[in-house]
Amino acid sequence: VIVRPNLVLLAVAGTATAVMWPAPGMPLRRRLVRGLAFAAAIVPAALFVGAVNRALYGSPLQSGYGATSSLYALSHFATNITQFTRWLLESESVFVVTALLPLAWRTIRPDWLTPHVGVPLALFAAIAIGSYLFYLPFDQWWYLRFLLPVFPLLFLFEAATVAWISRVAPVPPLAALVIVVGLLGVYRGAYVARGEFLK
Repeated sequence: VIVRPNLVLLAVAGTATAVMWPAPGMPLRRRLVRGLAFAAAIVPAALFVGAVNRALYGSPLQSGYGATSSLYALSHFATNITQFTRWLLESESVFVVTALLPLAWRTIRPDWLTPHVGVPLALFAAIAIGSYLFYLPFDQWWYLRFLLPVFPLLFLFEAATVAWISRVAPVPPLAALVIVVGLLGVYRGAYVARGEFLK
């Protein structure tokens, strides 16, 4: 949070996880206590970050990145959503969209993706992505790193898609994985050959 103070709201997703994460037989009251305990554990860190910011920049709400008003604006949304989408497709290939299939198609959705798991994950992704959609735009592809906290979720859902393919396709699971990886390699190689990769 000291490095990326705009991600402090991820604590909300963490608290939701502590409350909602599957725990068979756990009463609601105990879930709420678990959430409050998680939130309370964050308070010392928040106070520390505020003290550091005040000592260095004169205000607990001021960071080394400058005033919030100079970093965030509604007008940044169109540029950021366009750039992040293009950079994601170019760096990870169009096959990255298959990570969305478990969310859109019930047949592919893994059994563990219940509301108790899905809601905290969705909240985490929404906060992590949303904190940069209105952020000051940059024009280099490596600023896609801002979205790295969400990449594990992409990998998780991509794995669910590959697992489904291995179940329904008339090929062994390993062969399905090799095919997917091979297609990714061909896609990446085509971009590099055309000199269009990550311009």
